[in-house]
Amino acid sequence: MRGLVGDFSTMPLKDLVVYLGNRRATGTLALERDGVRKRVHLVNGLVVKASSNQRREYLGQFLINLGHITEDQFNKAYETQQETRVFLGKILAMIGLVPEKVILNGLSLKFRETLLEAFQWERGSFSFEPLQSVEVTDELELQIDLLDIHREGEFRETAWKAIHAVFPHGQVRLRLDERHLPEPPKPSTLDFRLVQLIREGATIDEMILALHATDFYLYQRLYALYRLESIAGSSSDSGGGSGDRGWLVHGRDRRLCAQAARSRQRFRGGGSSAKGPCSLGERGDRGAPSPG
Repeated sequence: MRGLVGDFSTMPLKDLVVYLGNRRATGTLALERDGVRKRVHLVNGLVVKASSNQRREYLGQFLINLGHITEDQFNKAYETQQETRVFLGKILAMIGLVPEKVILNGLSLKFRETLLEAFQWERGSFSFEPLQSVEVTDELELQIDLLDIHREGEFRETAWKAIHAVFPHGQVRLRLDERHLPEPPKPSTLDFRLVQLIREGATIDEMILALHATDFYLYQRLYALYRLESIAGSSSDSGGGSGDRGWLVHGRDRRLCAQAARSRQRFRGGGSSAKGPCSLGERGDRGAPSPG
């Protein structure tokens, strides 16, 4: 297989992922846009390693947002990593802070989000360098099929329609009805920090920056809280937000959820149990979306 170079205006990433997945490609895929750089290493069409210069796509940040470690625990483990050059996940597992199974789940999130976040890019460039083999050192063993990631990308297209029907853009501010929260948010969880930011009047874009969360990760959690009528767009939002309309779209919302469910069922056929934007997660206190 020959190398590839191009831009997303002529070949969207979702099409490139299918192309490489179907050809069971081995090599390194590099993506770049506005200073954001990502590298994905493939072996026979399987993602075996992924990296990004965005903090929100670091393994440690996913584990923080999922409530498995604190910022302080991450900082200490990161210092050890800098000294030893040992993979962060291995350090966390060796010291008994996070079970290996949880780290693998976080790594799966990282691999998927590195690509899926870039599915939204309408500009930027890519290159693929084919290799005979890819060396992966100090990583826990994990492989994610590119075709599974593509199927999830198809589901997300439907999910985004439901989400944007409620939260049309990132400048929306939210109002909170704590009576409908599943339970009081626990300190150090995503919901705890999310509730604080809503009370402070932060926009959704500001929440994403403050939490170092990926767009889909945060929007899906907000959507789950919206379905519980715990949040809605603020009626004072003058920037085209959902406002009181946020409580009035349930009919269309249900139709979109049904479409998402059908798409999600197709995705499960690829061997995953990803939850969609119409589901909440376990007891609502760690409602971060499962990417697959």
